[in-house]
Amino acid sequence: RGEAPDPCEAGAAEIAAVWSTDRAAAIRANVAAKEAARVGAAIDGWSERWAGAYRGVCRAGRGAWSRELADKGMACLARHKRELAATVDVLATAPRLAGRGDDIAAALARPESCADAAHLAAAVPLPDDPAAARDVETHFAELAKAEALIAAGQPAAAKALIAPAKALGESSSYKPLLARAHYLGGRAASARLDYAAAFAAYRDGYYAARAGRDPATATACASAAALSLLDLSRDPEAVEWAKLAEAEAGAGGDPRLDAQVHGALAAVTKDAKVALGYADRCVAYAAQQTTRPHTEAYRQRAELRDKVGDVAGALADLDEGERRVRAMDGDELDVAVLERERALYLTRVRRTDDAIAAARRGLAIAERVAGPDSPATIDAIGVLAMTLKEAERYEEALPLFERAIAHDEPGSYNLASDLNNRADLDAAMGNLDQALATWEQARAMFAAITGEASYEVGMVALNVWNGLYRAGRPVGPAASHAALAVKVFAATPEASTYAQALIALGTSELENGDAAHAAQHLADGLGKIGDDAGWRLRARLGLARLEPARARELLAAARADAVATKQPDRVKEIDALLARLQ
Repeated sequence: RGEAPDPCEAGAAEIAAVWSTDRAAAIRANVAAKEAARVGAAIDGWSERWAGAYRGVCRAGRGAWSRELADKGMACLARHKRELAATVDVLATAPRLAGRGDDIAAALARPESCADAAHLAAAVPLPDDPAAARDVETHFAELAKAEALIAAGQPAAAKALIAPAKALGESSSYKPLLARAHYLGGRAASARLDYAAAFAAYRDGYYAARAGRDPATATACASAAALSLLDLSRDPEAVEWAKLAEAEAGAGGDPRLDAQVHGALAAVTKDAKVALGYADRCVAYAAQQTTRPHTEAYRQRAELRDKVGDVAGALADLDEGERRVRAMDGDELDVAVLERERALYLTRVRRTDDAIAAARRGLAIAERVAGPDSPATIDAIGVLAMTLKEAERYEEALPLFERAIAHDEPGSYNLASDLNNRADLDAAMGNLDQALATWEQARAMFAAITGEASYEVGMVALNVWNGLYRAGRPVGPAASHAALAVKVFAATPEASTYAQALIALGTSELENGDAAHAAQHLADGLGKIGDDAGWRLRARLGLARLEPARARELLAAARADAVATKQPDRVKEIDALLARLQ
């Protein structure tokens, strides 16, 4: 008679009814070939894992599990199957999906949780009334479609699905549904750049998830809330929410959530070295993924590497991020962001022509993809203006700064950054008094946003000192600015900014008659400054006045620095000093 089929092996056929060859063909028709292949492979893998979870739940239900636990497991699997159907529908029908299909497929919930007895035991059961339970499950499927629509760049369409689910979650008091609706409401608001609404939704979602015994959604809400608070320049609160996310994720095990939490911790942590450790975790996760570029992990680590003075490492991260986007047919706006960042780091190492070229590439992509007045375009304009300023192309930079500042949100980080750069431009163009007033505006904004002893406030202090020095003004009274910069940058002693701050402080101390401290700070700064000829020149000029026995050697080296940095007035000054020594 043969052997009866094992009912626990029925999962593969069940999921195949949703993920069929017809649905796969529809996705191939809607998405670029390479991306469609990756999306198909990702859903194939997910379907196999769903079938494996089905097998596990079925066998446990015929063995050690209670009937109630087995029913919860099967209900969980049914929910994920409906969510897959909703996601596949978006992938097969939504327009303009280029570069977004990977994100949509990656948002599918992990089916393994349905076979986790501890997870199921802790979960809030569905309502007892069968009709109410069906309504809840239907709206969970609608939320899965809403999540896919957000990833597809259609937050307005997603919002129309989120509102009914939220209403049902509130009226039925079924907290897991309400938590998920709030979380996706926050995602939709973030996509519209409405960070205040996003934070409110994430906050409410976190509390609903806690009440609904849903640690995964609580973790996602807390980490997203931290990033929204950063966008609102509410840094101290952002730190607290990132810590909440870390605590929620402690007993998790989902590597995606782990990467999300560590990304939030890297973003809010002020100590660049500690933040870099968090960013390394995110990059390690990203490097293992073959279905999405995960460029944000590489961009974030590049930013932190730059802060600790590893510009070569920062550029390498940007290169790898861009390589992954292009290899995976990813979102072009990601390339625009990476080009903007590249321009900043190339400027740090005085490769101004390369920096301008990168900034122009980023701006061209942003204007073409997002439009001339989009936030991405305005950010790119600010970066291009900064690179032109560093190349001393002041007349080209000025109207770009004015355009960027006109579009910046009042009190925002971007406005403070653009004001800082605009002040530097004013100083270079000889308008030092105007520059000093603008720097004070930028300093006050950064202090309110990032704290009085932040990296950004330290940069403004160093810029003020540098502006006075370049204008030939006394720098003795600016010793407090230099001292603040030294204090801030001491956290990253290998970075060039720390060496610059030491030289600035030593120069001010020399002018104020404090020879002992001046000699120490100038020598320390010179030892750390590397190949920055402009700052080497300042340190050597100061030390030549303090060390008569080495004056000729120091002045000769300073003269070479002055020639290299095209400062003819300094060359004449040094020649006169050498003549006096002779």
